[in-house]
Amino acid sequence: MMGGRIWVESEEGVGSTFQFVILVSSATPRQRPDIPIELQGRRLLVIGATATTRFILDHYLRQWNLQAEYPESVVEALGLVAGRAGFDLAIFNADTPGIDRLRARLPGIPVIALTRAGYRVAASDGKLFVAVLSMPLKAAAWRKS
Repeated sequence: MMGGRIWVESEEGVGSTFQFVILVSSATPRQRPDIPIELQGRRLLVIGATATTRFILDHYLRQWNLQAEYPESVVEALGLVAGRAGFDLAIFNADTPGIDRLRARLPGIPVIALTRAGYRVAASDGKLFVAVLSMPLKAAAWRKS
Protein backbone atom coordinates (compact mmCIF):
# COMPACT_ATOMS: atom_id res chain seq x y z
CA MET A 1 0.00 0.00 0.00
CA MET A 2 2.77 2.49 0.94
CA GLY A 3 5.55 0.71 -0.91
CA GLY A 4 7.13 -0.67 2.24
CA ARG A 5 7.26 -4.08 3.84
CA ILE A 6 6.52 -5.80 7.13
CA TRP A 7 7.94 -9.02 8.55
CA VAL A 8 8.43 -10.96 11.74
CA GLU A 9 11.44 -12.86 13.00
CA SER A 10 10.58 -15.40 15.66
CA GLU A 11 12.59 -17.88 17.70
CA GLU A 12 10.81 -20.42 19.85
CA GLY A 13 11.41 -19.84 23.54
CA VAL A 14 13.08 -16.45 22.87
CA GLY A 15 10.37 -14.29 21.38
CA SER A 16 9.38 -12.45 18.24
CA THR A 17 10.56 -9.26 16.62
CA PHE A 18 8.13 -7.42 14.38
CA GLN A 19 9.68 -5.05 11.86
CA PHE A 20 8.44 -2.74 9.16
CA VAL A 21 9.75 -0.28 6.61
CA ILE A 22 7.67 2.48 5.05
CA LEU A 23 8.61 4.93 2.36
CA VAL A 24 7.71 8.54 3.09
CA SER A 25 8.85 11.89 1.85
CA SER A 26 10.68 14.24 4.18
CA ALA A 27 8.65 16.82 6.02
CA THR A 28 8.62 20.38 4.81
CA PRO A 29 10.46 22.57 7.31
CA ARG A 30 8.20 24.87 9.31
CA GLN A 31 8.45 28.42 8.16
CA ARG A 32 8.63 31.19 10.68
CA PRO A 33 5.30 32.91 11.22
CA ASP A 34 4.79 36.01 9.14
CA ILE A 35 4.88 39.36 10.86
CA PRO A 36 4.00 42.60 9.14
CA ILE A 37 7.05 44.21 7.55
CA GLU A 38 6.38 47.47 9.40
CA LEU A 39 7.09 45.73 12.73
CA GLN A 40 10.43 44.19 11.76
CA GLY A 41 13.38 45.82 13.51
CA ARG A 42 11.17 47.68 16.00
CA ARG A 43 11.97 48.07 19.71
CA LEU A 44 9.68 46.65 22.38
CA LEU A 45 9.39 47.20 26.10
CA VAL A 46 8.24 44.04 27.90
CA ILE A 47 7.28 44.44 31.57
CA GLY A 48 5.88 42.11 34.20
CA ALA A 49 6.45 38.88 32.33
CA THR A 50 7.59 35.81 34.23
CA ALA A 51 10.90 34.19 33.33
CA THR A 52 9.07 31.53 31.32
CA THR A 53 6.99 34.10 29.45
CA ARG A 54 10.11 36.17 28.74
CA PHE A 55 11.80 33.07 27.32
CA ILE A 56 8.83 32.36 25.02
CA LEU A 57 8.47 36.01 24.00
CA ASP A 58 12.16 36.28 23.26
CA HIS A 59 11.91 33.19 21.03
CA TYR A 60 9.12 34.76 18.94
CA LEU A 61 10.57 38.25 18.92
CA ARG A 62 14.00 37.12 17.71
CA GLN A 63 12.40 35.12 14.88
CA TRP A 64 10.57 38.26 13.84
CA ASN A 65 13.66 40.50 14.06
CA LEU A 66 12.26 42.55 16.94
CA GLN A 67 14.44 43.96 19.71
CA ALA A 68 13.10 43.82 23.26
CA GLU A 69 14.09 45.20 26.65
CA TYR A 70 12.96 43.22 29.71
CA PRO A 71 13.17 45.46 32.78
CA GLU A 72 12.71 43.61 36.08
CA SER A 73 10.32 46.18 37.56
CA VAL A 74 8.07 49.13 36.73
CA VAL A 75 10.67 51.41 38.36
CA GLU A 76 13.39 50.10 36.02
CA ALA A 77 11.02 50.47 33.05
CA LEU A 78 10.26 54.07 34.05
CA GLY A 79 14.01 54.72 34.00
CA LEU A 80 14.30 53.31 30.49
CA VAL A 81 11.38 55.42 29.29
CA ALA A 82 12.77 58.54 30.98
CA GLY A 83 16.06 57.90 29.21
CA ARG A 84 14.18 58.08 25.91
CA ALA A 85 15.06 54.57 24.85
CA GLY A 86 12.71 54.93 21.87
CA PHE A 87 10.21 52.10 22.10
CA ASP A 88 7.77 51.37 19.29
CA LEU A 89 5.54 48.92 21.18
CA ALA A 90 5.02 47.82 24.77
CA ILE A 91 3.88 44.49 26.18
CA PHE A 92 2.59 44.54 29.75
CA ASN A 93 1.46 41.81 32.07
CA ALA A 94 -2.01 43.20 32.77
CA ASP A 95 -1.90 42.59 36.52
CA THR A 96 1.55 44.10 37.20
CA PRO A 97 1.33 46.64 40.06
CA GLY A 98 2.10 50.21 38.99
CA ILE A 99 1.56 49.56 35.31
CA ASP A 100 -0.78 52.57 35.02
CA ARG A 101 2.11 54.93 35.90
CA LEU A 102 4.22 53.43 33.14
CA ARG A 103 1.37 53.51 30.63
CA ALA A 104 0.93 57.25 31.25
CA ARG A 105 4.60 57.77 30.24
CA LEU A 106 4.14 56.07 26.87
CA PRO A 107 1.71 58.33 24.96
CA GLY A 108 1.11 57.19 21.42
CA ILE A 109 2.87 53.85 21.87
CA PRO A 110 0.63 50.81 21.30
CA VAL A 111 0.41 48.50 24.30
CA ILE A 112 -0.44 44.79 24.25
CA ALA A 113 -1.70 43.26 27.50
CA LEU A 114 -0.64 39.76 28.54
CA THR A 115 -3.11 37.98 30.79
CA ARG A 116 -3.23 34.64 32.50
CA ALA A 117 -5.92 32.23 31.31
CA GLY A 118 -9.33 33.28 32.58
CA TYR A 119 -8.22 36.81 33.54
CA ARG A 120 -10.65 39.48 32.38
CA VAL A 121 -9.38 42.95 31.57
CA ALA A 122 -11.67 45.56 33.10
CA ALA A 123 -13.57 47.67 30.55
CA SER A 124 -11.64 50.77 31.66
CA ASP A 125 -8.33 48.92 31.20
CA GLY A 126 -9.42 47.62 27.80
CA LYS A 127 -9.16 51.13 26.41
CA LEU A 128 -5.47 51.21 27.32
CA PHE A 129 -4.51 48.21 25.19
CA VAL A 130 -4.51 47.65 21.42
CA ALA A 131 -4.72 43.88 22.02
CA VAL A 132 -5.06 41.42 24.87
CA LEU A 133 -3.24 38.08 24.63
CA SER A 134 -3.76 35.14 26.97
CA MET A 135 -0.93 32.97 28.18
CA PRO A 136 0.25 30.43 27.24
CA LEU A 137 1.38 32.38 24.20
CA LYS A 138 0.86 31.05 20.70
CA ALA A 139 2.21 32.50 17.47
CA ALA A 140 -1.22 32.51 15.81
CA ALA A 141 -2.55 34.87 18.47
CA TRP A 142 0.31 37.29 17.77
CA ARG A 143 -0.51 37.47 14.10
CA LYS A 144 -4.15 38.30 14.86
CA SER A 145 -3.22 41.17 17.16
